[in-house]
Amino acid sequence: MPRRTPGRSLRSERNLAERIRMERERLGWTMESTAAHLAEVGCPIQKTAIHKIERAGRQVTVDELVAFSQVFDVPIDNLLLGPAGAPDARFTALLTAYEKAMTEAVRAAAAADAAARDLWDAARDAEGDAYFRRLERLEADGLLHNPYDAEALEAARPYNDALVPPWERPGFTEAEEEG
Repeated sequence: MPRRTPGRSLRSERNLAERIRMERERLGWTMESTAAHLAEVGCPIQKTAIHKIERAGRQVTVDELVAFSQVFDVPIDNLLLGPAGAPDARFTALLTAYEKAMTEAVRAAAAADAAARDLWDAARDAEGDAYFRRLERLEADGLLHNPYDAEALEAARPYNDALVPPWERPGFTEAEEEG
């Protein structure tokens, strides 16, 4: 049996055991469903092992710690704090929902910006200005934005009646950009 270091007070293993139980219960998971989630992220573990871990009768491997962190969506260092260091479960759930929504919003904004650029580029490449008029109506209604900004649009109009950002025009210099 390994010797314990006298005066050790970190309690990380006990904290981790308590926190794993707390997070599993917060999510409403059984030990069996927790084992299934761990297997999905590449860390198969028996429900009896989870039972032993939660009772601090079995140590957690590094791979298991990483997997618990992934399935609970809780940073590793936060898991080691135990229940006393854990934020309120409702706050954690709200924060997680907010972070996911913001990530989706950023991705959606990037996709919308790319689609807007494609639309304006298609209008630039088309003959005449019928497409420009349609895009400008959408922009006026707040349904589309001009990724090249209003000044670039106005400055580009006289140039072959197409939307061409200044930096794409022949003879553009950085001095023009600064001025």
